[in-house]
Amino acid sequence: MQEERFLIVGGGIAGLTLALALEKKGFASLVMERNKGSLSAGAGIQLSPNASRILKSLGLGNPLLKYVSRPDSTKFRNWRSGKIIHKSDLGDKAETNYGAPYWQVHRADLTHVLLEATRQKSLIEFLPDCEVLKIHSKDSGTLVETSLGEEKGVGLIGADGIRSTVRNEMFRNKEQARFTGNVAWRCLVPADRLSEVFREPVTSVWWGPKKHFVHYPVRQGALINCVCVAEKDAWTEESWTKSGDKKALNRAFASWHPNIKELIQEAHEEELYEWGLFDRPAMNTWFKGRTTLIGDACHPMLPFLAQGAAMAIEDAFILAEMIAKQTHGLEKTFEIFFHERIKRVSKVQNASRRNATVFHLSGISTLVRNIIAPTQGQRISDYLYKFNAIDKYSDKPMII
Repeated sequence: MQEERFLIVGGGIAGLTLALALEKKGFASLVMERNKGSLSAGAGIQLSPNASRILKSLGLGNPLLKYVSRPDSTKFRNWRSGKIIHKSDLGDKAETNYGAPYWQVHRADLTHVLLEATRQKSLIEFLPDCEVLKIHSKDSGTLVETSLGEEKGVGLIGADGIRSTVRNEMFRNKEQARFTGNVAWRCLVPADRLSEVFREPVTSVWWGPKKHFVHYPVRQGALINCVCVAEKDAWTEESWTKSGDKKALNRAFASWHPNIKELIQEAHEEELYEWGLFDRPAMNTWFKGRTTLIGDACHPMLPFLAQGAAMAIEDAFILAEMIAKQTHGLEKTFEIFFHERIKRVSKVQNASRRNATVFHLSGISTLVRNIIAPTQGQRISDYLYKFNAIDKYSDKPMII
């Protein structure tokens, strides 16, 4: 019966992962995506061990292998000299330490693999070009009015990102996003147009005064994903698809290392995007009756810790596990899920905010930062990557 399925709003990483995790537990779902296809805007994504082990548990390990890149390390460099400030081991060492690989992938490739997996599951229906207009939550279930008609389900999960319709409709959360004072450019540069140094399987993070630059390989090294962040006084538009100004990017990083200049030079302007980084206040709650939120819809992450996708994947897996074990009704399950997740995601949000300052230090402050970076970086990595949602939540009773 349609009423026994879960309604998932948003066909991106969070929504599709949730559908697969629910299907594994025997639950049907309808994924409603406002775009005509899966939500794949964006460029590179870093899948740290806390996320990759979940994707592998859902049977996505082999399908992803033909798309992902596997970095040997992350190297933090001085913006001008290129000198390595700190190196963090990944590759085999990370997989041994954390029990799962560290992968980097193009967002479009990840969503493609997720969507193809859902198409092979009879319990999952994907409905594109479907915009949610109105939500009616009742004791017996949820009814959603969409641009394509009415849909009924046992419960509703909003996985529809930072501009969540479910959040605005159910929680009346109209909080204005705060501009962080940072603007980012992103682009993908074909590796075969670059110097040999860019063939190295590493993530490079360049720290400089009021700016930083990150680049790493995706699509098995065929493309170099670049994210370039600079401080700016004001910004009005929050969009992932605004065309970037290559001249402005060149000016921003004109005095930086030749490697950075080469990446910018080889970037196609028509494939360069620019967006302001906005932050949002924490929500007091993200559950209401038979409705809950996951991922960016309730705890959007700034990109300074590369954990936005990972937190959404954790959310999806854990929520499915809790739904499978519920004994006190769906409303109570959504409440427990909120209290279970809020501490971890808030800690990651705050760490991401701090990194926005740490990356852009100048003067004497950089000396202190560079000394403590190895210890601090290892501590944060351990907290993030050692988290094993499978061991913690699978096949164990839910604590009320």
